[in-house]
Amino acid sequence: VHEAASKNDVKKLRALLEADPDLVDEEDEEYEEDEDWDGRRWTPLAYACDAGSLEAAQLLIEEGANIEEVFNGVYT
Repeated sequence: VHEAASKNDVKKLRALLEADPDLVDEEDEEYEEDEDWDGRRWTPLAYACDAGSLEAAQLLIEEGANIEEVFNGVYT
């Protein structure tokens, strides 16, 4: 789901969310920690926003993604 969001693959993202709606806020367990890491892991919406994947971000928001999430002090 994270890869689909970052690559703006809306078709795949929609299929994944239809199969499992809870993926909308699934935290990435493979997120690489660095010195600025705040202990939170990235969600699909964070990946979509970071990559500029507008359509994926819109779909995730429509599907109920948490838009109040903060990553390293930056709101998605």
